[in-house]
Formats: sequence, C-alpha cells, structure tokens
Amino acid sequence: MSLRHLHQTVAEALAVKRIALRERLLNFAHALLDRVLIAVAEDDAELVAAEAGENVLLADELLCALDKAAYIDVALGVTVAVENVARCKSASSAFIRNISGMLGDEFAFVLDTKQAIRAGETPMKFLEAAGSKTVHVHISDSGEMGDCLPIGRGRFDFRRFFARLSSLNPQCSIVLELYRSGFIGISDLISSYNILKNMIVPFGREEEI
Repeated sequence: MSLRHLHQTVAEALAVKRIALRERLLNFAHALLDRVLIAVAEDDAELVAAEAGENVLLADELLCALDKAAYIDVALGVTVAVENVARCKSASSAFIRNISGMLGDEFAFVLDTKQAIRAGETPMKFLEAAGSKTVHVHISDSGEMGDCLPIGRGRFDFRRFFARLSSLNPQCSIVLELYRSGFIGISDLISSYNILKNMIVPFGREEEI
C-alpha cells in the first residue's frame, strides 16, 4: 500500500468515526430536549483553505461536516449551530458571514458576546454577519472591569442589542452565561437573571430566557 493510499484510508476511517460521533451527539441533544447543538470551528489548518483567498475561508472538510449532520438534525428537531470562540476560526465575524453565505438556509449561529469582545470585535458585528440565522445567544455584561460581568456591572448596550436581535430573529433564545471567575456567588446570578428578564420583556422575550 502506498503512503498516499494509506493517508486516504486513514482519512476515510476518521471521517466515518466523526460522522458516527456527530450522530451520537445529536441523539443525546434530542434526548435532553435541547434544540441547539453547538459546533466550534477549531483553529486547525485543515479547516482553512489557505490558498483560496479572502472569500473562501473554509475547506471542504468543515462544510461537509455541517452538511452531513443536517440530515440528522432535521429528523430529530435539533439545530446544529456554529459558535464564535476567540481562540478559533469562528472568532472572525467575516468568517461567520462567509459560512452563512456558503451554507445558506442550513447555517445556524450561536453568538457569545464575551467571546466576540475577546476576539477584538463587537457582538453587533457578529449579529449583523449572521443576521436572522442567529438562533441562540450567550450573554453577559462587559466594560472596563472585564468582558464577562454580571448584568449591570458593565456598559454593554443591551437595549440596542435586543432591539436588533428581535428584528432579525424574534424566536432566538438567550442564556445568561458567566464564567466562574465572573461572579462571586449565587446572588450575582439571581440578580443578573432578574435584570436580564426585565430587559427583554419589552421585546416579548421573557419566555426565551
């Protein structure tokens, strides 16, 4: 067997294992009644078409991965969505915009506000990049004290953000997400939840938090 043949055989075997793992994850999400399964585009050279130019940021591997999961999520009612993470390729809003254009209606996006800031961008840029395909948001406050703060401890413009989100996708769900280093005790979580709940009431969103 030639080295090229061996590489192809190993690659095909790994692809089969990845598809099987995705199917198990989707079934697990379905069993938990979770409607969004989050995928992260790792900062891996194999996922990037390095010589393809600015308008083609993804290699076939990632596109195929999302495409092959689509037939499972339709049957189970689970949406496979890409999340922006500062250490990954999805840290770029341009990257998200390009994936959205490539996959069309099969694309879904999870916006993490703190990860957007950590990547040197703004949550609004990601919101505009993904548009109505934003299906879920991980939200926290941000400002001079950090990018993962309890609600009310920073300067994040929640009203502007929620107004735009509501106009793009009124069905988008929202979760308060604070890393353990971002709060002192349970009272911070309860206070943040209550403030956030009151913020989204004008947009008819209380049931989605």
